[in-house]
Amino acid sequence: MNPGPLAATAFTALPGLFLTALITSAFLTVDALAPAGTRTEAYAWLIAAVGTGQAAGTALAGVLSTGPSAAALPAAGAVACLGVLLGTRRRLATPGKPRRRGRHRRAPAHGAHR
Repeated sequence: MNPGPLAATAFTALPGLFLTALITSAFLTVDALAPAGTRTEAYAWLIAAVGTGQAAGTALAGVLSTGPSAAALPAAGAVACLGVLLGTRRRLATPGKPRRRGRHRRAPAHGAHR
């Protein structure tokens, strides 16, 4: 069963609505986890990973869309994301560790009112 062009457009536009929030979260996570002095390299790795993932996903979608296994592509992506999250949960969840303030936030001036 092949969805029509309207359904295909909706199914591709819907994930795109969340792309900005996803990329913002990824950059904030890299900023929080990258050791001092390695942020630029960490950002470069993030950008390279996103580009590689998009290229691989597009190639895989092209191959899978022509066969009966087209429905397996979203499931495979979800399983891959779950695997990454489970594999890195100890690194991402650091209770008790003080959060590093971002460079974009300034400490309040002495005596300043909120």
